[in-house]
Amino acid sequence: MLLSRRDLWPILALAGASASPPQNGAALLVRLADRKLIFVTGPDVAATLLSPPGSTLKPITLWCLLNSGKLTSSDEYLCPGTLVLDGRNMTCSHPRIATPMNISRALAYSCNCAVAHFAQRLEPGELVRFGERVGLASATGLLDRPEARGTFSSNLSPQQFQ
Repeated sequence: MLLSRRDLWPILALAGASASPPQNGAALLVRLADRKLIFVTGPDVAATLLSPPGSTLKPITLWCLLNSGKLTSSDEYLCPGTLVLDGRNMTCSHPRIATPMNISRALAYSCNCAVAHFAQRLEPGELVRFGERVGLASATGLLDRPEARGTFSSNLSPQQFQ
């Protein structure tokens, strides 16, 4: 199925796309099954911008835990709502809920507390090794130009998770 920009507009609008390529943003739509680039706006920005991971580290952390067998879909954790990491307030911004967080809810609510709780199951360096193994420190090869390569290391600070 070939999609037009009009078909993709609801997705692109959420990603911050505009009628013309943005000056300081980018959006890529990729079909994961075969890594086919379906649409891109702001390719120069996408190829050169290196940013801290922010909340994208949450699904990667949960993926690592699942992949290692250290987390199952039935594991739950009741979010206390408040979290301080390395002296930095990482309190959850989602509404308080009485239902414990599982993988799905932790992702849906972007729950800092649940992901931090489950991440304690990882060995030192395990997340970094996983990230490198799945290619997070390599160029994507999706664009028709050279790409900046970031690093995936254990030297991330709590400020980089928000």
